[in-house]
Amino acid sequence: TTVHGPCTPPVNQNQEFWEYWEQQVYAMALSFMEDKPKNGLFLSNCPFHVSVSQEFAWGQMDVPLVNAEGSELYKNVVRNWLTGKGPYQAMDMPLEKNPKCPYY
Repeated sequence: TTVHGPCTPPVNQNQEFWEYWEQQVYAMALSFMEDKPKNGLFLSNCPFHVSVSQEFAWGQMDVPLVNAEGSELYKNVVRNWLTGKGPYQAMDMPLEKNPKCPYY
């Protein structure tokens, strides 16, 4: 997931900036999971914004599970978190683009 605006370069420019940004997002996600282990997390490495309104992000683009084997879709991570049944934290590794992202 990418957030950009007037204070950042375009996503297709200044790769050093975006690689550092991805690594920092990953570090914040790890810290978040350590601080709030019962909270759900879905973090995809795909340059778009607002996963819930994108069908490919909601129901087609899986990401690796955290502390478990396999991968999961966003809609299933949310369901698992709400019901307490199944893994509820998943994220792509930094610098590894999600192969199901339609923007690469």
